Amino acid sequence: MKSINSLIAFFAVLLLFLSFGFSQESTFHHPHLWDDYAAIKLSPTNPKDLKHEALMDRLVRFSEQWPDDFIMEKLGESVEGRDIFLVRMGSGATKVLLWSQMHGDEPTATSALVDIFHYLLKKKNSTFVKDILEGSTLYFLPMLNPDGAERDIRRNAMGLDVNRDARDLQTPEGSILKEIRDRIEPTFGFNLHDQSNRMTVGKTNNLATVALMAPPYDWEGNTNSVRLRAKKVASVILQSLSSGIYGHVAKYDDDFMPRAFGDGMQSWGTSTVLIETGGWYDGDEEFMVHLNYVAILSALHAIGTGDYEKANAGLYDALPENDKDMYDLLIVGASVYDGVNPFTFQADIGINFDDNGVGIIADTGDLKGFAGKDSILADGWLVMPGFIHYDPSGLSGHGMVLNAPVTTSLIGMSASQILMHTNDLSEDESLYSTNIGWLIRPGGMSLPDDYFDDWTAVLTRGAVGFDAAGLNEEVKAEVERVASWFGAAVIGAD
Repeated sequence: MKSINSLIAFFAVLLLFLSFGFSQESTFHHPHLWDDYAAIKLSPTNPKDLKHEALMDRLVRFSEQWPDDFIMEKLGESVEGRDIFLVRMGSGATKVLLWSQMHGDEPTATSALVDIFHYLLKKKNSTFVKDILEGSTLYFLPMLNPDGAERDIRRNAMGLDVNRDARDLQTPEGSILKEIRDRIEPTFGFNLHDQSNRMTVGKTNNLATVALMAPPYDWEGNTNSVRLRAKKVASVILQSLSSGIYGHVAKYDDDFMPRAFGDGMQSWGTSTVLIETGGWYDGDEEFMVHLNYVAILSALHAIGTGDYEKANAGLYDALPENDKDMYDLLIVGASVYDGVNPFTFQADIGINFDDNGVGIIADTGDLKGFAGKDSILADGWLVMPGFIHYDPSGLSGHGMVLNAPVTTSLIGMSASQILMHTNDLSEDESLYSTNIGWLIRPGGMSLPDDYFDDWTAVLTRGAVGFDAAGLNEEVKAEVERVASWFGAAVIGAD
């Protein structure tokens, strides 16, 4: 009897979920936002390339082309005097406030807002856009922290975290946000951020491409009518993204933080949703901007029409939380020789890549339970550290290291010799068994007339730097000066 009752309960829950799923799929899934984005997109390929000057130029052009539909108002300035503007669109009764890039190194949503502005203006006569702009009035603060954005850093020019200034209001950027919130008293708010691009969704080992939060307003994590509205809007966003990234949406840590603006907004009566943009397996920044575009427009449509009230807040509540970091590359089950001990051992290796594509070993050992965006099953492989061999005598000793565990050879030659060998390198396939790092050896105690042209030619073709051993002060100073222009290394200097 117990098993029968359990089965009945299971099917009841299943039918309830399906009824929500089917009834809301048609409401919150908007295929045209996926299909027509390429014709709307104005944002740069890399969101970090959108700095304050370019953003202001774009906003001014929107205002000049659509003066009645795109209203700009200067609210103040950043610490370093960069203008912070409010953009207003729509005429409906429900007020919505959206702000982006209060952390300067989190630019994804700012690019998405540029594309959203273009869509709302270009498609203003469509039913979808009319639903938004006739049902709500939208207030946007794009790039709240322009000084941080200019430097690609989290904090503002005072060294303060704007998103931890909701109580003290010591930053001009935080004060502007609080003042506009108090002035317009929006019903809804959107706090737009980027998170780590390596977080996983709960214990699934799926990459957390987006994380959502309806911030708490008290230490107990209670849900009142204000927070319930936010949870419903978060559920709308979850469903709007399901066709593109199903299983890759997590819940952001929702511990109460009263000094943060999201939690503050919720406690001040503005139903606020945090959208944190994570990462994707191929690192496609444009895809992440597109996801923000779909999520925000779908949520704004649900608010403008009032359809958010139909959403099931339980879908948000059931989201797994952000869990652990995954690795960009996970090497599994390798035999490792560490170059120090006279034996090998079995280990997994987690590697992450920086913005320049340089790999950094993040961890070594038993990494079972962790995941990688990419992975290599290395059973039977021998993995060892890269050994560097330096040959100041040119290629004369290079053949001696070809059978040694050397991964990089630093070879010192004059600039003219390097040019000769790089021209002929394709003919000597044996050189490809190691990486070649060319070092310019100036030679002599004086500089020939054509030294600058030769050095520039070699450095622009990939030489890594100079061997400055034994040079007099005059030549060494010129080497260091030229090296600084190219970001080249100087070794062997005292």
